[in-house]
Amino acid sequence: MPAPPELAAFMIEMSIDGAPALVLVLSADGAVNRGGSGKAGPVEKDVFIEQTDGTFFREVVTAFDPSWLDKAGIYALPGRVGPRHILKLSLLCIGRPPVVLAFDYRLDSGPPPAIQAFIQRALEVTQPWYDRQRQAVARFDASAQKKPWWKLW
Repeated sequence: MPAPPELAAFMIEMSIDGAPALVLVLSADGAVNRGGSGKAGPVEKDVFIEQTDGTFFREVVTAFDPSWLDKAGIYALPGRVGPRHILKLSLLCIGRPPVVLAFDYRLDSGPPPAIQAFIQRALEVTQPWYDRQRQAVARFDASAQKKPWWKLW
């Protein structure tokens, strides 16, 4: 029996009523790329990228179900309440073509619970890191406003 495919990276993309709400990429080699919170509201324009030790990926991948690799497609889920959400989960495995699962839904419908749990886990694991990145940018922006335009240090 062949070994199950090894997940090397994944990307989560979400838009709410056409506005980008989240992009989150984690890879086994430790790369992290995140912008947004996955919530409706003002678009968060900052995207942060860092090379880490891979802990984030290892913590999230425990919620990965290999059966998702056989379910690529676009799923239109009926719903009438709330804004339109488009969620894309791209899965990259070694030795396989990429797999994309896309869900078009509203608040009274949504992706399967296991997919929701995976997305939530990715957000929870990366949230403290994301908050630190945003705070660092806010501190830099605040200090830059106190200096002449030509002096960055």
